[in-house]
Amino acid sequence: MSWNVALNKLVEIKNAYIDRFGEETLYTHDCRTCLDHWVEKLDVQEYKDILWDLHKNECGDLILLRYRLPHPIGGKDFYKAYDGLMMECRSVVIDFRNERLALVPFRKFRNLNECADTSEENIRGRLRDAKIVEFADKMDGSMQSARFYDGRLVMSGSRSLDRERSFRLDNGYRFIETHENYLSMLRESPDLTFIFEYISDDDPHVVDYSEAEKGLYLIGIRDVTDGREFHYCEILDFAKRYDVMTMVVSNTDIDGALDLLSTVDGKKKEGFVVNIDGFRIKMKSEEYVALNTAIWSLLDDNVLLNTIRADLLDDVIPKINEPMRSDVLRKAEIVATFVKEKETAVMEYMTQLKEKGFSEKRDAMIWISENVPEELAPYVRNDYLGKEVDFLKNVRAEDLFGPQM
Repeated sequence: MSWNVALNKLVEIKNAYIDRFGEETLYTHDCRTCLDHWVEKLDVQEYKDILWDLHKNECGDLILLRYRLPHPIGGKDFYKAYDGLMMECRSVVIDFRNERLALVPFRKFRNLNECADTSEENIRGRLRDAKIVEFADKMDGSMQSARFYDGRLVMSGSRSLDRERSFRLDNGYRFIETHENYLSMLRESPDLTFIFEYISDDDPHVVDYSEAEKGLYLIGIRDVTDGREFHYCEILDFAKRYDVMTMVVSNTDIDGALDLLSTVDGKKKEGFVVNIDGFRIKMKSEEYVALNTAIWSLLDDNVLLNTIRADLLDDVIPKINEPMRSDVLRKAEIVATFVKEKETAVMEYMTQLKEKGFSEKRDAMIWISENVPEELAPYVRNDYLGKEVDFLKNVRAEDLFGPQM
């Protein structure tokens, strides 16, 4: 058994497949990933439910797992279900053939006041008894992880694993490959996952960084052997030792941080990540959140739907008071159910399509046109062609939530 619940679950599913079907067809499949193949054949409801809640990206013998739309699972908080599986599925990368962890980014951590665990009252209680408290500037870019695994550089983005399919990830590779100090840092600590924030003109966000501030910033380190996340003082030591870019650690406290974030320009500062004896929370500036959501109101169902589709809801929920919060979460669950029903229907048609065994793309396209309902056909075509399937594209809010009053 590994310390990592995601690896353990993947191995559990893999072993269940071997027990029922043997090893001969373990890696022979027409599915998007080996994990999809195993779960489809096993037809176990829990495994299918878990799979639906994950973005999956396979490249070679590696698979990236990242949670997608959060929603209650069996009455439990999304991140606490399945023994906290989704907490670790924050772009964790697993070598599914050798059953080893390749990259372990941060566990999921949440915003101040996003949930009971991160309420201001609970956080102040933690701070009173804490031995280590660190406030690091939260950078406004895209997270990338890197490690020397089996003697080669392996990197991932939030959802990307293949540099040929992601210009951001390819740029991250290029940055490290052309900076010997970064390469040395990774080579000399092969058991560590180095977590970076990618800041670049081709990946714009809200904070306005100068040209001199662009690059790959070291923001975290995690040991693959035991899951330990390094404190910021240790990260700064690595950054200094290897002369790599890193975040700023501020000499402040929670009251000072709250005061600053209530007035600071959102284009100059996103917020803080606070480390309290290894327990992390995000604190975001009020103006940043407003800018990040284009200063919209969640009372508009169309904007809410687009926010869910863009995976920005986590950033907004902490700023919403009851009863709006409950209404937003209710609508988010409606969206999750809609997507699940669509995906289930598409997978049923994909199973039928595979059984036909078409060798020519043209024949498959004809079959889809003649056998799949018009509202599902575009999704089935994209899935067959290996393209991203966006079940919320062109969906109207009123079709999901009813007419807005």
